[in-house]
Amino acid sequence: MRTLIPLALLLAACGADPQPPATPSTPAVPAAPAAEAPDAAAEVWACPMDPEVTGQEGDECNKCGMKLEGMTQAHHTELMKKHSGEHHGGEHHMQ
Repeated sequence: MRTLIPLALLLAACGADPQPPATPSTPAVPAAPAAEAPDAAAEVWACPMDPEVTGQEGDECNKCGMKLEGMTQAHHTELMKKHSGEHHGGEHHMQ
């Protein structure tokens, strides 16, 4: 009988669900946004000087010749807003 009680306790302990790990008391700090590097996850490929010009990875802007950069849709929308408020005299565009 003495052997059965410790054995029963051991079996009960092995079958019990483990406690979930304790969570930290401080909230997690969000990671810094990743650099807008061109990659396969980019949603939009656009010219940083002429954001209305979009295409695919490896394409060049047909206005200024710059290589299109991969960016998120949100970043592209921000560039479009900034660009629409600027007046371009055409000095950077190829002739």
